[in-house]
Amino acid sequence: MRLSRTLATVIATATLCITLPATPATADADLVPEIVAEMGMGMTEQQFRTDLAVAARHLNATEDDVAQRVLTELKAKQVDGTFIPFAHTLPEARAAGDIAYVPAPYGGIYGSMMIYATRSTVMDFVAGKIVQRPVGEVKVARFTRLLSVDRPDQRRHAAAWAKAQAGKSYDHNFAINKVGLADDRLGVAELIWRAYRYEGVNLDDDGGIGAYPIDIYNHPDVTSYKVIKP
Repeated sequence: MRLSRTLATVIATATLCITLPATPATADADLVPEIVAEMGMGMTEQQFRTDLAVAARHLNATEDDVAQRVLTELKAKQVDGTFIPFAHTLPEARAAGDIAYVPAPYGGIYGSMMIYATRSTVMDFVAGKIVQRPVGEVKVARFTRLLSVDRPDQRRHAAAWAKAQAGKSYDHNFAINKVGLADDRLGVAELIWRAYRYEGVNLDDDGGIGAYPIDIYNHPDVTSYKVIKP
């Protein structure tokens, strides 16, 4: 009996000392469906996972960590409310490179924006492609604001860069649009952020992974000079 108890103790102790292989974290697999549901707008899990892997490599972080950062930022930047029909014609801007900002929730829960290629045209998205449109053809919601970036030289060059992106595809992944991804597809805020970033002006420097309209609107170099009121 004493031997059996000793043997049992040895076996139990040895069992406790065994280190099992680490189980891969499943946060990414759990978070991605929630992230894609939050984003909506045609984003697919497959595309998001592809972009997530690129972002993780660029940031030298795990995909789980990046997914958690994305979800946290998504929830922090959204505004719930009632969508208002786009019934107002977009006015002309003071200068090329200015920005039309439709705040949330009127432009969706994350808002929307366009950059002026010229005083009377904007770079917009039609049928999934970037196109240059006359402002007379563009409808926006009330409370849309016209913004100016207080960098005249960079503003002009940013407008030219944005104009050159005509024909590129819409990027549904606005949550990871600042890290490691190519310019072959661009989102509404991403187009503007990249246009100015190439000119040395970072209009979204809050440390987030995604460029959101509210980030650009809140930048200290951005000034609102006109509001479309009811």
